[in-house]
Amino acid sequence: MSYQAILSNSTLNKTQKAKALFSLGYSRRDVATWITNGNYGFAHNIWKKWNEEIGSAIVSLPFEFTFQRTFGIELEIYGPSRVTLLSKLRAEGIYTLSLHDALPI
Repeated sequence: MSYQAILSNSTLNKTQKAKALFSLGYSRRDVATWITNGNYGFAHNIWKKWNEEIGSAIVSLPFEFTFQRTFGIELEIYGPSRVTLLSKLRAEGIYTLSLHDALPI
């Protein structure tokens, strides 16, 4: 359904129209302009309630998702020695797999 169809639908109230527009990806500012004559606070309250409803629907999916991918980042850290840095990172559960680990300290 397009935004023109939602706005011209006389069977929907303001809240239903706003939730439908949010589902299409429109911003709170757009919805405030189109539905509430620029009342951003009202549009924000509708968005907040809609977002909570959508969030709870996503959390209660029938399957369990486990994040098992690994990824790498590059850090530039100045000051501490390599030994101190590696021990602090490993104490936080961050394990380094870098060629720099094999270099003499």
